[in-house]
Amino acid sequence: MTENRKILCKEVGDPFEEFSKSRTPAGRIIEDSEYYSLSAMDTEGRLWTANRVLSPSTRANPYCLTVSCNVRELMSVYELKTAMTRSSLQIWFPGEIDIPCNTATEMTISIRRKERDRSSRLNIAILETNEFSIEIKKERNWLQLHATSASSQITEDVIRAILESLQFVLAWPLEWSIAQLVQGTKQITKMRAALENKPPDRRRSPLSTSDPDKINHIWNIFDK
Repeated sequence: MTENRKILCKEVGDPFEEFSKSRTPAGRIIEDSEYYSLSAMDTEGRLWTANRVLSPSTRANPYCLTVSCNVRELMSVYELKTAMTRSSLQIWFPGEIDIPCNTATEMTISIRRKERDRSSRLNIAILETNEFSIEIKKERNWLQLHATSASSQITEDVIRAILESLQFVLAWPLEWSIAQLVQGTKQITKMRAALENKPPDRRRSPLSTSDPDKINHIWNIFDK
């Protein structure tokens, strides 16, 4: 990953292979035939793919050709040995993102089975909506969304609706960095080079309260 959060991939290939640059004039839609796809295997044997890669740059020597390109998204599909009984979706958003919380995380420190310290932090929002259980957790530099369902499939339309609802409730345009969907016997992982999410330029958040009862009413907007 580069300094500006772009995923840079390099592939070593045939020194005589040629990759053409896009010749589409400005103002016209780029044809599908001008895009490339990239496939690579990581050290654990998982296959990652990237589609719609445009105008890779090349560098040749007498032995091989090095191909470099900027990738918008990487995806890996892993076949599970056992089918899951619940569909699960986890999405991570980079950045310090404030959310209306209604559940606290408790931490206990024990030494030789004797409790020494206990702390609590209000950093989770939990809600039930449309046959889905959704937990949104705030951590340092990250916001994690976890949605599960025992009866409904998590389709692309469902994922889009969840993301749009979250952005509507928070009044934030959000970009995610990692998304993992576990459904049936498949585990699909996607990675994007998302920039850190920063709060919109405004004087104060439109949804801000320290009363947990009022927080529950705020998350009712998510159901709509």
